[in-house]
Amino acid sequence: MNLAAIFISLLLYRRSAHSLIVLYIGTWIFFPFSAYSYYVSLTPPFHVLPQTWLVLAPLLFIIFFEKKRLDDNKKTSPRVAQLVCVVLIMMIITLAGNSRIDLFFNQILGPTAALFLTLRARCKDVTAALKIQIWIILFSSLQAIAIIAESTLSRFLFYRSANEQQFEWYVSNIFDRPFGTTAHPLVAGLLLAATIPLLGSLSSTLARILTAPLLLYGVLLTETRVSLLIAAAGIVYLVAIAKASFTSRLFFSIGIFAVLFWIITNISQFSVFSRYGLSDRSSQLRDQAYDWYFSHWAEHISIGKGMGYSYEIAKQESLRSSFESSLIQLSLDFGLIVTLMLIFGFVLLLLRRGRDYVRSRGALPAFLAAVACTVTFSSINVQSLVGPIIFVLAGLAVAVKTTSKTSSITEDDLVLSPKL
Repeated sequence: MNLAAIFISLLLYRRSAHSLIVLYIGTWIFFPFSAYSYYVSLTPPFHVLPQTWLVLAPLLFIIFFEKKRLDDNKKTSPRVAQLVCVVLIMMIITLAGNSRIDLFFNQILGPTAALFLTLRARCKDVTAALKIQIWIILFSSLQAIAIIAESTLSRFLFYRSANEQQFEWYVSNIFDRPFGTTAHPLVAGLLLAATIPLLGSLSSTLARILTAPLLLYGVLLTETRVSLLIAAAGIVYLVAIAKASFTSRLFFSIGIFAVLFWIITNISQFSVFSRYGLSDRSSQLRDQAYDWYFSHWAEHISIGKGMGYSYEIAKQESLRSSFESSLIQLSLDFGLIVTLMLIFGFVLLLLRRGRDYVRSRGALPAFLAAVACTVTFSSINVQSLVGPIIFVLAGLAVAVKTTSKTSSITEDDLVLSPKL
C-alpha cells in the first residue's frame, strides 16, 4: 500500500498537484487510523501510513531531483523554511527521546509536507486553493450526512469492529455520539466547524444556504461544545462577508435563524447543551489536567522527550485523562520554548504581505477555527486527521504572490466555482 501510495503521489504531483492534496485529506477523513490498525498489518518501527507517503514522496523527490523548484515563491520560501526548521528540531527531539516517531511522521512531518505542496500548487495555479476548498466542503458535507444518519438510526455505521478494537471507550452496541468515519466525535466536530468559513469561497448563495445549516447541524449532533461555538462564529463570518443583494442576504439570514430557532425550540432533544455545565465529568477531567500543568509548567520550559511524552507524564502523575489540549501536550512533548517557536513560525507564515498577494476567501478563518478547536481536547497527539487538516488549511491561508499574467487578481475575483 505504501509503494502504491508513492507511485500515485508522484503521478499526481506531475499532473495535478492540487488533486494530491485532495486525495491526502480525503483518505484521512474516510479511512481513519483505527481502520488501518484493524485491516492492515502496520510494520514497525515507523508505522508511516500510506496517506503520509502521498505527500512525503513528492517532497523527497523535489529535494533530491528538483532543488531549483524549492524556491518557486521567493517571498514565501524563507517563511516556510523557518517553520520547517522548527519541525526538524521537533523530529530530532522525538528521535533523541525515543518517543513516538510514527505519530510525529503522521501528525507533524507529513502535514508539513502537505503544507509545502499546497503552496506549490497555488503558486502554479492561482485557483488551486479554491479547488481544494471545494473538495473539503464536499467531504465535510458527506460527513455531516453520515453523522445525521447515525443519529437518526441511533447506531454506529462505520468501522465498528475497528473502532472497538482501537478505543477503550468505544462499544459498538452502545451508541453515544455520532462521528461518521472520523473515528471520534471531537475530530468530526472540528472538521465540520472549520469547514463552515470555507463556504465563503462559493459564489452560489444557494450552495451556502444549503450547506451551512447542514454542517452546523452535524456539529450539534456530535455534541462538541467548543466546535459548536466555533461553528456559530463561522455562520456569523459568512453573513458578514456576504456581498450579495439585500434579498440574498435576507434569505440567507432567514435560513440560518430558522435552523437556530428550531434548535432552541427543540433544545431538550440535544444532550450537547447539558454538557455546557461545569460539573460534568469531562470538565472535571480537564480542570484536573489544567491544574497540574499550570502548577508544573516551569519545569517544562526546556526541551522535552518528543511526540507522545505527555501521555507518559499523565500516567506517572496518575491523571485520569490526558491533558486535553494540543498546546499543553506540545509544550510537554517538546518544551515550551519549541512550542512557542512553532506558533511563531505559523504567525510569520500567515502574515499578510503587500500588493499582488492573494489569500483564498475563508481559508484563514477556517485555519483559526481548527486551531481553536484543538485547544480543548487531545488532538495533535493522536493518529487522526487533525494534524493534516490544520496544516493544509494553513497552506491555503497563506497569501501567495500572483504571477505577472494574473497580477490584477484579487480575493474577490477568486470567489468562484472552478471545475473539480
